[in-house]
Amino acid sequence: MIDSDTIAERAIKKLDLQKDPDEVVAATNVRAEPFTQLLYVDVTDSDPATAQSLANALTDEFVDAVQEY
Repeated sequence: MIDSDTIAERAIKKLDLQKDPDEVVAATNVRAEPFTQLLYVDVTDSDPATAQSLANALTDEFVDAVQEY
């Protein structure tokens, strides 16, 4: 769910970026830590600051979406 178009769209809007959600999803790698609720979120971008901002925004939007559910 964290690497979905819906979460990507929310993160892009939050950061006011001009990116396509599919592009963000393709640049996102998520892996779970076994036996925990911990997720590692990696985003690849030519600008390290943008990658960091997107990873944080994706995480924030994912948490918000889970809480809304």
